[in-house]
Amino acid sequence: MPARSGRGPVVVRCSALLLLLSSTALADVPGTFDDPILELGIRPEVADTPLAQDLILRGDPVAVEFEGFALPTVFHHRLRSMLTHDSTLAFDNADVEYGGATHFLTMHAPKEMPRSAQVTSIDIGVSTFRVAPIGTDDTSQYFDGVFVLGPLAAIVTEKFARAVVSHEVRREEWRVMGALSPLVDDAGLKLDGRGYVEYAGHAAGLHRLVWRLGLDATNELTTRFDVGAWTWAAALLSKHLVATGGVRIDEHGIQPRGVIQAELPANTVAKLEAGAYRHADDMRVTEISATVSHKHGAFEGQLAAFYQDRLAAPAFGSAAGLELISTVEKGHWLGFLSASLSRSVQHDFDRARAHPTTFDQPLRLNAIVRYKRVAYTIAARFQMSSGLPFRPVVDSSYDSDTDAYRPIFALRYDRLPLHHEVSLRFDFPFTPKAGAFIDVRNAYAADTALGYAYSYDYKTRVAVTLPILPFVGVRGEL
Repeated sequence: MPARSGRGPVVVRCSALLLLLSSTALADVPGTFDDPILELGIRPEVADTPLAQDLILRGDPVAVEFEGFALPTVFHHRLRSMLTHDSTLAFDNADVEYGGATHFLTMHAPKEMPRSAQVTSIDIGVSTFRVAPIGTDDTSQYFDGVFVLGPLAAIVTEKFARAVVSHEVRREEWRVMGALSPLVDDAGLKLDGRGYVEYAGHAAGLHRLVWRLGLDATNELTTRFDVGAWTWAAALLSKHLVATGGVRIDEHGIQPRGVIQAELPANTVAKLEAGAYRHADDMRVTEISATVSHKHGAFEGQLAAFYQDRLAAPAFGSAAGLELISTVEKGHWLGFLSASLSRSVQHDFDRARAHPTTFDQPLRLNAIVRYKRVAYTIAARFQMSSGLPFRPVVDSSYDSDTDAYRPIFALRYDRLPLHHEVSLRFDFPFTPKAGAFIDVRNAYAADTALGYAYSYDYKTRVAVTLPILPFVGVRGEL
């Protein structure tokens, strides 16, 4: 997925990703079928959870914001996401504009509708509109569409539809923006709104200052009305030092956040970030992270350390870890490596024994090697991750009232086997703007268990494994 950066009055804001890898490192990732959400799985902070219906980052589900408004879901039964490469994606942890989660993935629709098309073995896409004739659990086909018409942007799927109408006014250093967004899904109709006033200029002797004061609101057919207010300021203290700080106040509580980013000698950038997050489910998270990135010639690397403190009374816990990501691109070759070491534990109540959290993965590793020529491109990806923790079923009891068996779980947690797989990808361009590709996930048919399915009485279980998943496709640009 190509990394893009915007131009405008907010240039002094700390970037969500310090290391902007070359576009080739995040495009055409083997085993992801050109899906931008699945491609994010090569990053060390994103958990490897093939059976989950959420994007999990450092143990927490990621909130996806479309033009500043949350999407209710992202995946079609984990097989495909509802997003395309035509949109711009970026992680953001420190932005006080958003609440209800620890990590945010911001999505912006393309300013101009791209003229491209793609056809694969399960997916047909034209521009940002996609129709896929494939069987799932509850529907025979799905479709996704992202549309842009002046100030109107919309994303439409068979599960929900969200439209965003925005308008802004600029007067020298000042800018006022407002947006309204209706959402229609299986829960009914919801109307969201947000707006802010921004100043971008010089003040208090600073090289550059950007300040915003904003308000957002949610109305669910008069049955619920929530309001949040926030403010932040980003200051360019010197040519090499940027500081950002802000606070959000909403129905979940007060949430201060701050970032300081410094450009050091020898193409090195350091960043310190801290924030308090209040989730919609009463989860309270405090996170602090430190990141150092370095670039030298064909090498780019980034090392991050983080610590989290979590509270969802009566449960509480903590998480900590190290994350490494690096890229080397020289000549026809590209090498990519990401790895993470982490630990996440939880106490269900005071003095309770600590146990791993739902998405605790002590080890994650992704390695990609790509060889590119004019007539073809070959790429291979190896991934390995610790199995997720679970409580095994040790027995069952029969409930005569419901005529069903109920599982009896073990007191201690177990862990699924170490997961590993190799994916391969072959690209064959016909012209500079058209070509075909073959993408094969789990090429050597690794049969490590991703989970277990139980019989009706829980006496026997069967491992859920990943089969060989081949995809064949043709794509082009008009």
